[in-house]
Amino acid sequence: MVSVSDCQAQLSLGNDDRGEDDIESNLVTLKNYKDGNETKSEGYFLLPADSWKDVNMLDWVLSVKNAGEDSTEGLFNDLMSEQFNLKATSGGMGYLAITIANAGYDRVGSEGAIDRLIEKDDKSVDSNLIAMTEFYGPK
Repeated sequence: MVSVSDCQAQLSLGNDDRGEDDIESNLVTLKNYKDGNETKSEGYFLLPADSWKDVNMLDWVLSVKNAGEDSTEGLFNDLMSEQFNLKATSGGMGYLAITIANAGYDRVGSEGAIDRLIEKDDKSVDSNLIAMTEFYGPK
């Protein structure tokens, strides 16, 4: 167990140069982490990329944090934890479900068709915006 502020990625290990996308593992540094009942000062671990994960939370966990220099770090961590816990308790949507949901927007028609709906002030535009806000959260 480790505090988010004591965790960051050192480097990404992947085969993107060979045409393999989205398989990067990360070499992660943990400071002041608990291994059972023992607290250790520093350790290096490989975080595999072989499963779906909450990309927003993972970006935050792996980011470089300036401990003590950023007065908003704690507030941002609380926000990220709240969003993660909401997804975790509600079941969230897995990668495949999100891909399928997003693909549905692609099938609506050409951009011109969507523009015409907006210009006509069609009610479906508002309902789509509400659904997207509920799913993705407010801007």
